[in-house]
Amino acid sequence: MAAISIDDFDFIQMVIHDVHGLPKGRMLAKRRMAGIIKDGHGIYGGICYRGILGELPTHSDFCDKISYGNKLLKPDLSTLRPCPKLGQGKYTVGQVLCRLEELDGSLDTTTPRTAAEIQIERLQNELGLTVRSAFEVEFNIRETKSKQYYGHVVNWAATNVIEGCQDLLFDMVHEMGKRGVHIDSLQTEYGPGQYEVTLDIEEGIQAADNTIELKNTLKTFMKSRGYDATFMTRIDPSLEGSNALHWNHSLWTASGLNAFLDNSKPNKLSELGCHWLAGLIEHAPAMRAFCVPTVNCYREIGQICAPLFANWSRDGRLASFRLKVEGENNVYIENRLPTSASNPYLVLACSLAAGIDGVKRKLALQALEADTVLTEAVGSKLVEYFINCKRTSELREFAAFGDVTDDELLKKEHEYYFENA
Repeated sequence: MAAISIDDFDFIQMVIHDVHGLPKGRMLAKRRMAGIIKDGHGIYGGICYRGILGELPTHSDFCDKISYGNKLLKPDLSTLRPCPKLGQGKYTVGQVLCRLEELDGSLDTTTPRTAAEIQIERLQNELGLTVRSAFEVEFNIRETKSKQYYGHVVNWAATNVIEGCQDLLFDMVHEMGKRGVHIDSLQTEYGPGQYEVTLDIEEGIQAADNTIELKNTLKTFMKSRGYDATFMTRIDPSLEGSNALHWNHSLWTASGLNAFLDNSKPNKLSELGCHWLAGLIEHAPAMRAFCVPTVNCYREIGQICAPLFANWSRDGRLASFRLKVEGENNVYIENRLPTSASNPYLVLACSLAAGIDGVKRKLALQALEADTVLTEAVGSKLVEYFINCKRTSELREFAAFGDVTDDELLKKEHEYYFENA
């Protein structure tokens, strides 16, 4: 994408993604940006930890302690990109991702994107490595008015379905490309109106940036065409298919070598790669809290290819972590735990923290609150806020539903997650 600047736009949308992966922020006139770049822009300090339906946070750090006060949005200008879904052709709108700072200028380390950036920095500083990765993203499309699933009901990898839906799907690919999100493959999946796209391999935080942009832009694009797109894990338990968000990654040295690769080993996985994989397996129970974050996500249990155990396999889709060996020099690991309802930043953060710990040969317990190694690495406050947000919003609400039928429960899940996953 060609170099762009603030001056190229009439308005700037300042965005920070909350714990659920939903975009929050404020639209600002271009003339305001010079001061904001320097001093930041005040916004409610609990912006990242409201409930999934917008409920106010209950944690005292966002309520009593700060009297519902502000923190500062600080734009990361390296993330500036066009926002063609806004402006309707009359105005040019740019979007920039933001960090959150305390009023004294110190960084708030509990926001999801910053948590991921911290782990990327740890990977570089502690192991001298960078991460290259890409997400596979699955979602359902259905017609807004008729509620009919778009293209197919259950027809995996059907090229004739893609041919019949090419106008809409290719327009979607083109729209994403205008925003710097490059889709390199597209196919039908098992579920009703279910599709999978894979994104280009990126270094560092860019893979998560692009994935969360895809999730949020795709919904708006489909609505403009008379369709709904959802990343809710299971929209219809009577049919096959659960939406996943698999994360493929490898580690690279400063000299450009794949740190996972060792051709002398039977699986071509290096000693470092074995330690990394061991860390993922060790921390998998705790990682599920971030990777499988909604009540609806647990409807995937028992579905084909849904991971159930903390294990690995070479090129096996039934394991939580899949070692992929392609050709002579391409070795990488697929984290198959995340559902499409998960936040890509938290997936990246917890995966890197677990892998780093594995390389450094530390041990862990089996629950998120008890897993002190992962909690300390990702950030104890982030974990505290995450658990509080989940327990005091949707989990409390679902527990209050009482004795309801499965159909009634599924209806509630749609209310919570169809638009917000």
